Amino acid sequence: SRGPASEPHLVPRVTSWYAVSAASESAVAELARQLSTEKFCCLLGGQGVGKNVVVDRLCYLLDAEREYAQLHRDSTVVSVTSSPIVSANGTVSFTDAPLVRAVLNDRIAVLDEVDKAPMAV
Repeated sequence: SRGPASEPHLVPRVTSWYAVSAASESAVAELARQLSTEKFCCLLGGQGVGKNVVVDRLCYLLDAEREYAQLHRDSTVVSVTSSPIVSANGTVSFTDAPLVRAVLNDRIAVLDEVDKAPMAV
């Protein structure tokens, strides 16, 4: 069980634009039920049906921090686990990518467009 968010800026705020409906709240409740018994959950649905909104709403209600990564056809294991940072003097270093930060900090990880990533990823 997660405690209060230590980094509130990572908790989605879905108050002003979120349209509460029986269907959306049912989806949020079902996702909460799934995550209470499983560590991982996969949401499937067509483009624009609100999968990310459901996750954001749940994170908001639980005061849970979320890390987001969008995968694509050029995603690699390296790009999913580390992110390059270029300093002011031009040197490149690497930091943890959203997936790794989520695991290390007990946050919810959203991996969007997983179907677009190569099978090896």
